Amino acid sequence: MKRVLKLVLIDLIVSLVYSLFCGFKGYSFINCSFTVGMFLLFAGAMCFVWEKGFFDIPLYSFNKFAQSFRKKKGFMVDEESLTLDDFVLGKHNFAYTNPLLFSGIIISVTTFVLSYIVYAI
Repeated sequence: MKRVLKLVLIDLIVSLVYSLFCGFKGYSFINCSFTVGMFLLFAGAMCFVWEKGFFDIPLYSFNKFAQSFRKKKGFMVDEESLTLDDFVLGKHNFAYTNPLLFSGIIISVTTFVLSYIVYAI
């Protein structure tokens, strides 16, 4: 929760600084907050996808292809062959995956509701 609050605070500071430079014209604070929130959400989603192993099979196939290509060309190749378990079992854990996701969702939903309230009224 502490990391989520830090990311939300950073977003608010960045949005406030941007709004000060724009002179608070045209809902610049809401637009900048939404953009930064979407960036955080995208970064968290990419970390989540990478963490769960979505790219393990393509990486394995590229490495097998490169290994067979090196054998065909006569380059030095390690004797031990890579197995699929080497890629699947090599899990990645990112410390900021959940905070990025939650702060991105919180900021994006909040600014979406604020923009709807401001533009509708």
